[in-house]
Amino acid sequence: MKTLKASGVDLAIITARESRSVKLRANNLNITLLYQGKKNKLKVFESLLTKLNLDMSSCAYVGDDLIDLPVMTRCELSICVPSASILVKKHAHYVTNLVGGQEAVREVCEMAMLSQGALDAQSDKYLI
Repeated sequence: MKTLKASGVDLAIITARESRSVKLRANNLNITLLYQGKKNKLKVFESLLTKLNLDMSSCAYVGDDLIDLPVMTRCELSICVPSASILVKKHAHYVTNLVGGQEAVREVCEMAMLSQGALDAQSDKYLI
């Protein structure tokens, strides 16, 4: 996620839960767009679009449960993990090969950088 952010992509976390560990992880990754305890994810997402001056056609969203569907069905690219509910998988454009908690986010980040032509530039920093 740090590498994707370094390539110029804004990252946000919208979760219905409230967790100290998520806050710590977001801080570690320098993700300032953290919204916890949000049951209406679409409302938060729409306010983010306004704040960042973006439209849904320039956004990807990763979700795994029914609460994510309102955003997933409106984004240009909706992604879920293999353990997502059947209905979520039905509406996802892409289901990750890797499972949540075991590098699925890395898969999504690398896929995004590859599609934008940023993967080589970011990986070259480590090949010196």
